[in-house]
Amino acid sequence: MAIVDPYYKFICVDIGGFGKNSDGGIFEASTMGQRFEAGLMHIPEDKPLPGQREPCPHVLIGDEGFALKPYLMRPLPYRQSKADARKEKYNTGLCRVRRVVENAFGILSQK
Repeated sequence: MAIVDPYYKFICVDIGGFGKNSDGGIFEASTMGQRFEAGLMHIPEDKPLPGQREPCPHVLIGDEGFALKPYLMRPLPYRQSKADARKEKYNTGLCRVRRVVENAFGILSQK
């Protein structure tokens, strides 16, 4: 389990989960997940995205295996997103962001 920044840098890692368990279950049982839930993780202040004025919170990105939390974004159900173009666009954008994490692990495995 890891948190990766937009530049493929691992900024928080929790080692010890088993591949047979869901990512969401591993996260909830991990020290990292427990610290997030207790509000003990340092999360940077909200900042505007480039070209925007309104501050935006920093969040974690997870897959469907994660429970909804105020600090975590996950995809909307497939059937729901296919019925609404805005929801499909949200899922597409979230998928692109998740690829950064997947690519970071790919880069790490090549070293």
